[in-house]
Amino acid sequence: ETTGFSLSVDRSLGQILVPALVRAFAAQQGLPMTRSQHDETRQTFYLGRDDGPRRFPVHLRVAGNGEAFVDLALHKADMALTTRGPLPAEHDFW
Repeated sequence: ETTGFSLSVDRSLGQILVPALVRAFAAQQGLPMTRSQHDETRQTFYLGRDDGPRRFPVHLRVAGNGEAFVDLALHKADMALTTRGPLPAEHDFW
């Protein structure tokens, strides 16, 4: 399995849009995809065969905008998708 990447996403984007984008990408690439729901805010999409060396996990955390910025600053996420820019106090994380 490859390292993959993690997203911390605002609720309005993470409940429908991001899962749909991952599914569409897998379909367009001809990749099998499975999904594991860890809890109400965390799920992982696995692209590629379960027994393959190139299986690619996409870890998704549905959070608030502020939580997404904190996850990014603390290296708990590789990318934050939000519906607003960081507030002045959130700039202090960087």
